[in-house]
Amino acid sequence: MFRNYLTTAYRNLLKNKSYAFINIAGLSLGLTCAFLIFALVRYHFSIDKQHSKAERVFRVTTQWIDASGKSEGNTPGVPYPFGKAMKTDYPQIEQLSMIEEQYNPMALIDNNGKLVKFKSSTSEEKAAFVDPAYFKIFDYNWIVGSDVDIKNPNTVVLSKKYAEKYFGTTNCIGKVFKFDGRISVKVIGVFTDYQDNTDFPFHVMLSYATLKEYRGGPLSEDFGSINSSTQCFLLLNENFTKAMWDKQIVNFVKKHKPDGVKDTRFIMTYLLDSHFSEDIGNVSKNLILSLLLIGIFLIATACINFVNLATAQAMKRSKEVGVRKVMGSTKGQLFWQFIFETAIITLVSTVISVILFYLAQPLIQSQLSGIFKFTFYFTPTLILYLFGIVVFVIIFSGAYPAVILSGFQPVMALKGKISTQQLGGFNIRKGLVVMQFAISQMLIIGMAVVTSQLTYFQTKDLGFKKDAIVTVQLPFVPDQDIVKMNTFKNIVSSQADVEKFSYSMSGAPQSTWTSTTSILFDNRPKEEEWGADIKDIDDKYLDLYGIKIIAGRNLMPADSAREYLVNETMVKKLGLKNPADILNKTLEAGGKKLPIVGVISDFHMRGLNSKISPLFLTSRMKNVYFANIKLRSNNFQSSLKSIEKSFDQVYPESFFESFFVDEQIKRQYENETTMGKLINFFALVAILIGCLGLFGLVSFMANQKTKEIGIRKVLGASVGNILGLFGKEFGKLIIIAFVIAAPVAWWVMNGWLQDYEYRTPIGVGIFVIAILVTLVIAGITVGYRSFSAALANPVKSLKTE
Repeated sequence: MFRNYLTTAYRNLLKNKSYAFINIAGLSLGLTCAFLIFALVRYHFSIDKQHSKAERVFRVTTQWIDASGKSEGNTPGVPYPFGKAMKTDYPQIEQLSMIEEQYNPMALIDNNGKLVKFKSSTSEEKAAFVDPAYFKIFDYNWIVGSDVDIKNPNTVVLSKKYAEKYFGTTNCIGKVFKFDGRISVKVIGVFTDYQDNTDFPFHVMLSYATLKEYRGGPLSEDFGSINSSTQCFLLLNENFTKAMWDKQIVNFVKKHKPDGVKDTRFIMTYLLDSHFSEDIGNVSKNLILSLLLIGIFLIATACINFVNLATAQAMKRSKEVGVRKVMGSTKGQLFWQFIFETAIITLVSTVISVILFYLAQPLIQSQLSGIFKFTFYFTPTLILYLFGIVVFVIIFSGAYPAVILSGFQPVMALKGKISTQQLGGFNIRKGLVVMQFAISQMLIIGMAVVTSQLTYFQTKDLGFKKDAIVTVQLPFVPDQDIVKMNTFKNIVSSQADVEKFSYSMSGAPQSTWTSTTSILFDNRPKEEEWGADIKDIDDKYLDLYGIKIIAGRNLMPADSAREYLVNETMVKKLGLKNPADILNKTLEAGGKKLPIVGVISDFHMRGLNSKISPLFLTSRMKNVYFANIKLRSNNFQSSLKSIEKSFDQVYPESFFESFFVDEQIKRQYENETTMGKLINFFALVAILIGCLGLFGLVSFMANQKTKEIGIRKVLGASVGNILGLFGKEFGKLIIIAFVIAAPVAWWVMNGWLQDYEYRTPIGVGIFVIAILVTLVIAGITVGYRSFSAALANPVKSLKTE
């Protein structure tokens, strides 16, 4: 019986090649997208789950709130003394680890008297100073050595990748190198490389006891000074839970930071949710779930195509069914015959989809750079997923047509008297097409909104100039060598391609490097109930970036802090109406009480999803880590080579690293750019699948109206009249789909835009574009099939009954 089903199904599909091709094409597209989305979802929901204690691990972040209790901002960092205070106040905590993240680790290694420099290959590879508790919270597999001695100063453990990179082998216990070219550390262990499944890829981990030497002095005991790189991880149990901490936060803040009771909170975040936070993965969980829903929709639309095309084919197969029933076939046998045909199409589509996915994987990976990574391995979970998809598609696609076709009355089938009602009802297929195009239009609207927001990002005035400006990172040392800085500045400034030169703490005005502190304004009795950002710059910085002074004057040339500049937001936050009113008043931060000499115009220090924060600037040249260089010519490669040569001359033990400011800013919106690419791709696929479904419905309609078209042509109807007959019918369906799609798409995309403090409005034009695009695409699809029906010989059409 099985062999008979298989043989018959194969012959029928071979006989109806166009029908089989359209179904396989539609299902292949839908399934390929489903595999891609599964890979994305699987990746993002498996981050850091490899740790055996992950479900009990929490990360502490700092949050600032306003008077109403709403969040004004947050940072992954905590004050340096936070861990010590937590251990003292809550000894029942199972494990607590303080770490200090370091980006772009650099190693200086003596190779037989020759110094060799190694730099991280990507910005995602990090180093960290960690304490022994870190390895009791997180799991690591050791190739050689261990973390036992990580409590001792000047010790380090490496990943296998970095051990081989630095020393050519994992057998490097006892080897010594200079981290960042300035502190000597000894290798005590090498661990297995990370899979692509962690948000904390620390390939170089130094003992936390070394941080004091690295910083050049004791770590700060000030709870008001918070660095985003200083982080805290906790391993909790029933003796101390997040619920307990939530009740203790205010008391803890009151004890250790009494001036921050109203505005500062230390929030425990579940490790497995951290990936979806802004500061770590910067991925919205709702976005990932939305993509999963889109994947389900795409498979559903592909299945709908199958239903439409199968029932459209029913007229051609009615006599076949009649003959089979007369010859003794039961309804059940016919049902399973048609299910087998569906199974063959689905299995072929699945194989094609897997092949397409793997062939396209390099392209997909390159296009979905940044946060949208994914892994796609043949695991038991994947096999189960594939099996579930195949079964779902077979049942969803095949059951309804199989029931309809197997239910034909043999006499009516042999006479060709099958009615529309017996074929499942024309309105059902109309509803399915409406559903398909509603999904397509929602994706088109989403595509237009994301594109509009990205254009807004690229064109919005950020409050500073960013073109032809490159930043060069200086050695990350506690106190910069002013003599070397001046030498580097003089050499680079003398180059013909260099127009302007400036030093600053965090490079470009918009930077991920932030430092926030509490302030005391003028003669007010206590500190403000909010923190302010601080940037260290020289007197050339404002001119280089084109930042305007709206009151007072610029900073005077100086190597140490002598005066402050503040931004407009600081003035407003302090309750002053006129920028000039703040001039010559004092501001105290970190024990430094200095006069305010100028007010600058606001600029965006972070992405456009954040408000502009209060900011003050001063000159502390020992705290700067970036040179900002404005170039004259467009021959950037030549200019960078000259700058690198000068850098190596002044800083021979450091690694040259440069970034163009406009590229840095562009990278901040990788999330949105990738989302735009995904929505564009899925919208295109949904439209293609929808067109296939529409083609099926037009074919069904053309078959049903064959005699009507013949009569109309005999009575004088033109080809245009016939086309209008089809166009009117399907135009209504497109409008109905739009009425459904527009409000849903507006609600979803408006919610997405709420994540941005600065956003573009969803204008009427976006909806007009969506409906026009859909009408044009549908018009081409309908026109192609209906045109052939309109040109058919009316004599043959009238003989159909």
